[in-house]
Amino acid sequence: YIPIKSPDPVQFTVSYRGAPVYIGYVNTLTNQPITLQLGVYNVTVVVEGQFHQALSNVNVTLYRIGYGPTYSSITNGAGTSNVNGVLAGTYQVTAQLRYAKYTKVLPITSQGKPIIVNTDILTVLDGMPITTGEALLTALGFGGAGMLLYAFTRGKDKNSGEPPEVENI
Repeated sequence: YIPIKSPDPVQFTVSYRGAPVYIGYVNTLTNQPITLQLGVYNVTVVVEGQFHQALSNVNVTLYRIGYGPTYSSITNGAGTSNVNGVLAGTYQVTAQLRYAKYTKVLPITSQGKPIIVNTDILTVLDGMPITTGEALLTALGFGGAGMLLYAFTRGKDKNSGEPPEVENI
């Protein structure tokens, strides 16, 4: 209830967990209720690896784009994270395990299916994620990666119309 004692327009803000959700204007002395219904949901986030395996101990953050708020949790052994009391809106959902970070933007407008975050993490060894890119570099070795880099850069010379240089080893 907001008491208004003068005929001047009054602006008010309704917040949920510190985030503004409604800005209202009143320009009358007539007592009239303003009904406001907020969408607040319980959200489940599932973080999966490359082979759809559950990933535990992943930091999950939901940030409501614009004004916030931010919700944080950690996945359990089943790879799920439950966040209660999430305000409806468009969110940036981030799943991070050490240096491996995955983000998606999506609306949360109802309570329904869980949010699935797919990653390229093959496995986790001693808390360190091993991604497909790292596995490829390991399989090729640094020499193999160097050969690929050399092949790509030599291909540019070939396409530029200049004759390739001959190198004697």
